[in-house]
Amino acid sequence: MNRRILLVVVGVLVLSACRLDVTVVVVMEPDCWGVVKVAVVADAELMEQVPVFVDDLRLVYAEAYCWVADGPTEAAYGSLSLLLTHDFFTNDE
Repeated sequence: MNRRILLVVVGVLVLSACRLDVTVVVVMEPDCWGVVKVAVVADAELMEQVPVFVDDLRLVYAEAYCWVADGPTEAAYGSLSLLLTHDFFTNDE
């Protein structure tokens, strides 16, 4: 049991410097159509600590529900960005 606690503490300390920023923007026009945009940025420390992050992304599920993926794109300094967009045509969507 103590070994598990130690492992969790070490994991938290190692990942504490990592950042995953997610920004959601909804733009709606007066006639109720618009777009939802989700921007995801993983910093270089996260990409270094979790190198399988990109491989674990399952964008096929988002695309099956009409989301459009731009990325993931790696930056020169090691971060990763992804933009997902989804159009809607009524306020019920």
